[in-house]
Amino acid sequence: MKRLVPPDKAVAETQVGSRLYRQMKDGTVHANDADVKVLKEAGFFEPNAGGFAKTKGWVCDDCGFHGYFKVCGKCGSTKMKQPK
Repeated sequence: MKRLVPPDKAVAETQVGSRLYRQMKDGTVHANDADVKVLKEAGFFEPNAGGFAKTKGWVCDDCGFHGYFKVCGKCGSTKMKQPK
């Protein structure tokens, strides 16, 4: 069995032949190896195995939001600083 991520969060279930695949709590579909190729052609993909980001990112001085960009994703401020 392989874990695949659907192309859209709205995809709650997918049928391949007589098998019905439902989205699990973690957002992935656990598919038989025989159906992986068909699902990938439909837009499913394997989850990232890269792990966590190695950077501490940025912290907004205005609202305290933590992000990975120099512009705050919550309030739009450019007053970002890197945590120590």
